[in-house]
Amino acid sequence: YVMGPVTAVSPRGKWNLTFTGDSNLIMELKEKRVVVEATNLKRIITVPDNNGLYIYVGLQLRDPVTLGKSKYGIVLFKLHVKSNPKVEWGEATPKLPQSVQKLKSEKKSAAEILAMSWKVPIERANKTYFASSSSKHAIACTVKANSGALYPLRGGIFYIGKPLVFLPRKEIEEIKAARGGTIGSYFDLCVEHDGTLYEFGMINKSEQGPIQGYVQSLQELRSADERRSQKKKNKKRTDDSDDDAGEDGSREKCGEHEDDGENEEEEEEDGDDDDADDSNDSDYVADDEERPCADEFESDDENLRKMDQEFGSDSEAEFDKDKWNKICDVDSPRGENTPAMTARASKNGSDTESC
Repeated sequence: YVMGPVTAVSPRGKWNLTFTGDSNLIMELKEKRVVVEATNLKRIITVPDNNGLYIYVGLQLRDPVTLGKSKYGIVLFKLHVKSNPKVEWGEATPKLPQSVQKLKSEKKSAAEILAMSWKVPIERANKTYFASSSSKHAIACTVKANSGALYPLRGGIFYIGKPLVFLPRKEIEEIKAARGGTIGSYFDLCVEHDGTLYEFGMINKSEQGPIQGYVQSLQELRSADERRSQKKKNKKRTDDSDDDAGEDGSREKCGEHEDDGENEEEEEEDGDDDDADDSNDSDYVADDEERPCADEFESDDENLRKMDQEFGSDSEAEFDKDKWNKICDVDSPRGENTPAMTARASKNGSDTESC
């Protein structure tokens, strides 16, 4: 969409605004041009003035934008409640959030359109957390010689003046009241934020009670923030412990498998030893000294088998003494009364011959 002209307090002037399909805001004033990128936007602050005639819409940036020699950490628009600037809607693009596309059909005010064009936190004035002694959202004060309006909000303290600042409650280190310049009529509010001390002076004493109530609410909110933060830390610690336990369990299982493998290897080695022992036993051959008879003689049954092969067990052939002596391995004839071996010579086996 295109909106304009829109009055801005910072940077000062009446700007024509163009909201692009990439959710970037382009501010143009004659030859001046300022681009507020969606990724650089931190939060939106929208508050009314005490008279109820204007709405302030502030864009707090992560990194200040530069215009000339000046840098702006907050871009602040001031829109009249009754006379809205003209808004011309363009064609919707796929990148444009649906919440922005609905603003056209819902016929929101220019301030609401400007405040709801991004998906960032929006800080609004709320009397639940602070209301002045006259039931207003802001209290008058001064910073040095410059007058301005102080808005105690749920998310922090917003000061419209010089300097234009927003102090988030999570970053506020200390809030304390001090006696003002005029004894008994005014007091100063000192806020320490991120190592810097801000002094908001000349606050009417009638606002001391509402300020004390706001400080108490702020302390309760900060305590709730700390509890949530601690809860997140504990949850993260628990999740990390569970992850570590799971890894340890995996390691133990892997160790068990490794031990089983080692045991199997040991068993295999033991089995190999047993097999080796058995093979040694079966392959054992006696020395010649232990088997003297086996080399010199054979059993009677073996000699008989050889004789059967030579002569045949039922052969009709005559007894051949030379062959007989050769089988018996006799080199020289022996006496008749000195038998070396007894063998079957006749057909029916009744007659025997000694050699």
